[in-house]
Amino acid sequence: MKQRIGSRIYDTETSEKICSVGEGILFRKKTRGREWFILMDGGTILPLEEWNPLIPEDLRSKPDPAEYRVRLDRSTYDQINAAAVRDNISMAEVVRRLAQNL
Repeated sequence: MKQRIGSRIYDTETSEKICSVGEGILFRKKTRGREWFILMDGGTILPLEEWNPLIPEDLRSKPDPAEYRVRLDRSTYDQINAAAVRDNISMAEVVRRLAQNL
């Protein structure tokens, strides 16, 4: 079953079935956001926070990742790498220092 709620699509065929709950079946999307939703016994799909607004905030929202990856062109990569080698630090530290000086 597939249903659009707002701008999001919830599809039970492409989502991971987690378990049965009192009123239906709990699913988790396999997309990047890994959102949770409930397929109610009546065939209605509800995002988890609409089904139970008392769910703790840490289960509703995805935490920020510990690191981000960016794509660089060759010359920018070479400049950051040269600065890291020169100062004997990691490339990530070079980027952190550059960001602090903005």
